[in-house]
Amino acid sequence: MDSAEEIQAAPGYDVFNSASIKIFLVCVGGGQGVVVDSCNGEKIFMNMAEVGAGLGLAIKDIRAGFFTMQRLKMTSLPTE
Repeated sequence: MDSAEEIQAAPGYDVFNSASIKIFLVCVGGGQGVVVDSCNGEKIFMNMAEVGAGLGLAIKDIRAGFFTMQRLKMTSLPTE
């Protein structure tokens, strides 16, 4: 089964992207994403933020997709 078939068979799927930067002791970042309910087409948009501390130097850009395989998880998401 390829990815397109898995998306169509799943009760829902999520797509997120985030970016962060860590310079010496401070890490800040943020991102956004959408959860799609495959049964009714409803979309739930989400924002995220990241703040951290620790020694280091980094830049991250992450894009991820997830399949929601249980209908219960789709119905328990906050809508506001």
